[in-house]
Amino acid sequence: MHRCLQVTEILLQILDELAPPDRRSAWSSASGEIEQTSLAALARTCQTFYEPAMDVLWEHLTDIDHLLACLPCDYASVAGEDDNLPRDALRFCANARRVRRFKADGMVCRKLAGMLPLLERAAGSNAGLLFPNIQNLSIVLPIRDHLAVSALTGLLLGPKVHTLYISSWPHRHMHTTLLHQVGHTCTHVRNLRVATLPASGFTLAPFVKLVTFHCEDRLSVDASAHLASLPSLQTLKIVPPQSDVSESLHMHDAFPSLNCLTVMCDQDGGDFPSVVPLLRTLSTQSLQCLRIMSPTARYRLANVTQLNDLIRTISLFINLRELRVEVEGTEWVRHCVLYPLRGLRRLQRLVLHLFNVEPALSDTDLPAFGAAWPALTHFELVHHAGLAYGELRPTGLTLGALPMFAAHFPRVRAVKAHLDARDVAALPAPSSRAAAHIRELDLKNSLIGQDPVPVAAYIAAACPGARLVEGEMDEVRDFARYPWGAWRAVEELVNEGPFGKGH
Repeated sequence: MHRCLQVTEILLQILDELAPPDRRSAWSSASGEIEQTSLAALARTCQTFYEPAMDVLWEHLTDIDHLLACLPCDYASVAGEDDNLPRDALRFCANARRVRRFKADGMVCRKLAGMLPLLERAAGSNAGLLFPNIQNLSIVLPIRDHLAVSALTGLLLGPKVHTLYISSWPHRHMHTTLLHQVGHTCTHVRNLRVATLPASGFTLAPFVKLVTFHCEDRLSVDASAHLASLPSLQTLKIVPPQSDVSESLHMHDAFPSLNCLTVMCDQDGGDFPSVVPLLRTLSTQSLQCLRIMSPTARYRLANVTQLNDLIRTISLFINLRELRVEVEGTEWVRHCVLYPLRGLRRLQRLVLHLFNVEPALSDTDLPAFGAAWPALTHFELVHHAGLAYGELRPTGLTLGALPMFAAHFPRVRAVKAHLDARDVAALPAPSSRAAAHIRELDLKNSLIGQDPVPVAAYIAAACPGARLVEGEMDEVRDFARYPWGAWRAVEELVNEGPFGKGH
């Protein structure tokens, strides 16, 4: 006989059914999607469901007005004793205790700042905290009054907070004060994300239980050394110090548990030489994800020797599952070698964005890479060649690479690359039994002639079942050699025309 389900398990199944199909399997993910009216109705179904349903309803507080509405208008004149609290105020305290995630942005801060005396009295019944059980807190925008900042954060920061995000504040002294407050109050923070750290007068020393740390500003050498000593740190996203950090870190003992590293560069383009020394301090066995990237800039390198040194250093991390590298040559860099990466036998996702860099890769090299990466599911090689807009050079890969991907990369589902598709007649014919495992192709900015039909026919034959990603071409393009209309016609022929999946 099957055991009887517990009430929480029954409720979980109901919540999964209420949530959209792509957001099922967890209360935390479902609670942000389920209509509040559905949860409220579920809470009124029976007394057994009331508490669990209300917990989910209030778990993620997106609008502070719902909570403030629980307070009576005359609450400020009511005595602070629990026995004398009005029913509405008791409801405020009960619902505030349910909140686990909260985002204090500028509008919320202004509302709370105007009610601080009232909230302080209400929080008296919750151990002096507005949300005594809050676990995930984001403080996005400041309020300008320093005293209000201290009082407000005092109501929000509690010992149960384990995930905290603090945005960049224009007033540095407030930012430093808040971080000190966090260090003394939130002693169990495991996931910390900050936009910036004070240059002086602050240390990361209180944070010894960090599992995840993100900082969008350049770290000091001391901060890097402290992070390197943390035994539980697994995910790190930083802008490394400009100087060589290897002398400040204990080689082979740094970052003992790190499995995901994202190295960003700053607005000025970063300092490429600091990356390789940082990588050499890491264990080559534990790291599974490495990203060298930034949404606003790229790491710049002066010559091919620096880039090849980076590639060879990366190849030492034999357990990598995901690799993303975005680099830019300050001048035209030729013959970037990729063959050392063939040692990454467990690689599943590869993203290379090379600007002013010519990779040493051709169609005939792909079978060897396919044999070296049996688990690869995503291949992305974006090759922007040329120092000026409109001056683009062809890549080493042609449209003939598609049959190679289909034949030698059995698990690849998505391919993004810039290919030379100008001479389709000279390419070997795709196999009549081409595999259909590739589902998505992003070939925008590929070199193409004026006739889209041969190109579309070749793509459909090489990768049957694949769909071309549609959209704008990149900013760097030569309209004479990259005819936009011809490529749009290829997309239509492959996705919806006579070469589409339905024909």
